[in-house]
Amino acid sequence: MIKNLFIIFIFFCITTWGQTTEDINKYLNPGKVTKSETQNYFQMPSQGMILDSTGRKSQSTMGNMMSRPAIPYSGASEGLIDSAYLLGPGDLCAVMIKGAVDEFYSGYIGIDGNFVIPGIGITRLGETPLNQAEKKVKELIQGVINKVEVQFSLIQVRAIKVYISGETISPGMYELQATDRLSTLIQSAGGLNRVFSDSKKVILNWKGTIDTVDYSSFIKHGNLSGNPVLKEGISVYIPPLQLSEKIVVVRGMSLNSGYYNITDNEKLSALIERVGVHSSEALLNKVYVKRDSVLKIINLIAREDEILQNGDEIYLTRTNDYIYITGQVNMPGAYPYIPGLTVRDYIGMAGGLSPDAVKDCFNFKRNDQKKKYKYNELNVSLLPGDQIEIEQIKVVKYGPIFQIVSQTIGIVSGVILTIKYLEN
Repeated sequence: MIKNLFIIFIFFCITTWGQTTEDINKYLNPGKVTKSETQNYFQMPSQGMILDSTGRKSQSTMGNMMSRPAIPYSGASEGLIDSAYLLGPGDLCAVMIKGAVDEFYSGYIGIDGNFVIPGIGITRLGETPLNQAEKKVKELIQGVINKVEVQFSLIQVRAIKVYISGETISPGMYELQATDRLSTLIQSAGGLNRVFSDSKKVILNWKGTIDTVDYSSFIKHGNLSGNPVLKEGISVYIPPLQLSEKIVVVRGMSLNSGYYNITDNEKLSALIERVGVHSSEALLNKVYVKRDSVLKIINLIAREDEILQNGDEIYLTRTNDYIYITGQVNMPGAYPYIPGLTVRDYIGMAGGLSPDAVKDCFNFKRNDQKKKYKYNELNVSLLPGDQIEIEQIKVVKYGPIFQIVSQTIGIVSGVILTIKYLEN
């Protein structure tokens, strides 16, 4: 009987110690996944699922893991490519001959711009518009072979190297296709640095010829003149804001929040049209213009307007804008934005601080930028969407430590008593 009880006790100690060890690991390494959790966490993925290094389901798909495929074209008559596309070295073309002789040939336009058709001859297609290339190929072939039909096709467009510098996220050299436009290059470079770039003026330099395009006209209105097709070796420059000119800042529900140069006597409505609004919830009847610490509300719907000045701040708000107060207040939640009210006022609207609140500072968040303020700065002015967070006083919890220590002491005591029992 005693022997059986002893075996049961030893088994209990081993099991408890294993669990206690895992608890200790969890407490000392709270971010680390334990062995048992790992076994449950990593399951065999279903077919087609991709897991990242953490075992979580990846957002990537097999499609976007592949390199960009070549784009096939069957000719200008199909309408898949601009008929004015200029052929050049590296374009893959095909010729089909039917009649007295049936032949098919495909090949690249050479670096010298010539296209060679074996057994027939050579014709120059470099810098030739696609809608004229078939005519030149027909003249060459039908001059050698009578009574045949000729079809000419562009199978794959050539790759080009282009350069982008200035206010983009990743300036440098990029390899694109000869049909790609300016927007593709900007996207490849990570997009515009919207805080500083002036997308209204994009400078193109091709073989010493300088041209300026209004890229913002393409973004807002789809105007292709602001999004030209790129050429081999072209250099694109995105200029920064001109600090010597007038500058305003746009925040809130704008398609392109950031800093913008303005012209003399430019009105608020013109700037909003240029910058764009990204949501139907935007309140165009309540656009805030802050100038010299004075906040003015402009109702664009009612044809009100304002001539902008250097340093103006423009805020586009949404329907039912709120100030959000969270954490250790008696009634946390969202409260309607009322111009002129401060942090102190909104803490009062939320029922005041709770007993567990940190009373010497608070967190303040605006436009994804978080900052900590002292309580003597409660008169900070607010704008729609601002967030106020009152932290809780941190209390060190010793319960888990005591529990682990007591379990360990119990197990060790049991082992010592068992050893003494066996010795006797």
